[in-house]
Amino acid sequence: MQGRFFGEMNREGFLKGAGACLAAVSGGADSMALLSLLAKYCKRERIPLFVLHVHHGLREEEADRDARFVEGYCSKRDIPFLLRYADVSGRREKTGESKEAAARALRYALLSEAAQTLEEEGLAPVRIAVGHHLEDNAETVLLNLARGSGLRGLSGIASRRGRIIRPLLGFKKEELLQYLEKEGIPYVTDSSNRTSEFTRNRLRHDILPLLGRRVNERAAEHIADAAKILSMAGTYLEKEAASLYEEKRQQEQIREEDGGIVLSAVFLRNEAPIIRHLFWNRLLSRLYQKEQDIYGPHIRDLEKLLFASGTKFLDLPGGVAVKKEYDRFFFGSPSQGRKAPPSDENLRGAFAFRLFPYNGEAIPEEPHKKWFDYDALGRMPDAGFRRPGLFIRIRGGRKKLKDLLIDEKIPAGDRGRIPLLFLDNELVWIVGHRIGEGFKVGRATKRILEVEYKGEGL
Repeated sequence: MQGRFFGEMNREGFLKGAGACLAAVSGGADSMALLSLLAKYCKRERIPLFVLHVHHGLREEEADRDARFVEGYCSKRDIPFLLRYADVSGRREKTGESKEAAARALRYALLSEAAQTLEEEGLAPVRIAVGHHLEDNAETVLLNLARGSGLRGLSGIASRRGRIIRPLLGFKKEELLQYLEKEGIPYVTDSSNRTSEFTRNRLRHDILPLLGRRVNERAAEHIADAAKILSMAGTYLEKEAASLYEEKRQQEQIREEDGGIVLSAVFLRNEAPIIRHLFWNRLLSRLYQKEQDIYGPHIRDLEKLLFASGTKFLDLPGGVAVKKEYDRFFFGSPSQGRKAPPSDENLRGAFAFRLFPYNGEAIPEEPHKKWFDYDALGRMPDAGFRRPGLFIRIRGGRKKLKDLLIDEKIPAGDRGRIPLLFLDNELVWIVGHRIGEGFKVGRATKRILEVEYKGEGL
């Protein structure tokens, strides 16, 4: 057991270059096996070892007993001991989390704070070791599978993430118990681990043993092995999706603005379904500002929107509203995308006008600067936004502004924000799109009206 553990530590480089190791020790069998093995390894490698025990305040006298037990064990072996208290009940009142979730969040926060303190004392970098084993990993995969999860959830527990290391993931619970018995190492039993109140306990005591008895005695091991393969596949595919996201962001097909994200999604239809799935996850993680493994139903809803026509809406967890028009998605809060319509007031100041004779010069090809035949205009045009009755002359006739914007697939929310120049009801220039056929510069043009739009980008 010790030889395998040392080999795992060296092969994975869990403490390579570490200034210290902080072990999370509850006093239970798993954490005591971890502590015993780490103490031997750290002594050999001359790496400082610290122990942190979290008192969750949930089991009264039993919790006090556990804290005293771990402190006493460490004291006899000259291992520095840290005790921290977590207010699980207080957190639950604020967040509505389950006992399990609240205790876990507080435990990792306290471990991180202690590691940070040790680093500030000159022991950086500090690695935090926790005692998850093979069955824990299998339970996590089954739990995520039953609740609904993406690739990341089905990959199980990561052997390392940031400061956190999990050296026992390749060891079975039975192996740890045999090691403790052989070495004569004591441990305490947490009574809450026997109750069926917690979902994970039902998996641990009922579901996983049943799979072992009725399906395959190595079921837990096989589930953990599958999780490893899924983890490798997920890592590769997530890199591909991340590369695609960054490429499209550089091309401005993804714009992160005003607390939301605007996506021009034509390209996404041609990607493999698994890349689309991971792409959506990445986009939403950026939006939520945290890693988010969005569950299957929400991804399926986004997929439906991707291939749907017309304007569609979708509400996602966390108050995220999605609006899709043509091939454009907007992700943000429900109020975003419903801004007040713009006013014509002061719009004229966004245009610069210059009148000069035309001598056959080349016409500039710039989206926000256009030349017009001033004699065809007859006077300076007015500036404004969309209103009823506007039309534009095109080759072979004329078209209503509304029909032209629909034909060009301009999202409805953007149509009222496009700056316009017009004479009465006839459009001279739809900024960023086209100019009226009757006002273009030609061979007979004598005077040029140059107009440059200097307002906000379109």
